[in-house]
Amino acid sequence: MLPPMSGLLAAIGGLVLAVVTGTLWFRRIQAVALPADRTPFVLAMVAAWALGCLAFALTGNLAVRLLAGLPMGAATVFVVLVAVSPQKGGTGAFRVGEPVPDFTAPDDTGKPFALSRLAGRPLLLKFFRGHW
Repeated sequence: MLPPMSGLLAAIGGLVLAVVTGTLWFRRIQAVALPADRTPFVLAMVAAWALGCLAFALTGNLAVRLLAGLPMGAATVFVVLVAVSPQKGGTGAFRVGEPVPDFTAPDDTGKPFALSRLAGRPLLLKFFRGHW
């Protein structure tokens, strides 16, 4: 038989694992350096979820069960969001000093704008991700 504190320890372990994994994930987001292989992050969150489930099963204490629900909820949200929001990589990156291929896109008023109109002039071209 497991000691009564084992449920609390499992809940705390799951919560710590979820917080650490989430913190590392958000630091990667801020650095715009998400890994191509997200498996380690997903596995860590699944482990946090499993610890929360274990804690929930080991105790009847409401406070511990509520604490166990935190890593379970965080891990569920994380895994679902990673699963539904894959971002495909592009065909290549632009490099400083290299010519940019011509393209046409809507300007701020919705009218078509061709990059070739600025040929021969220096310019700063910024791209913003449309999918977060």
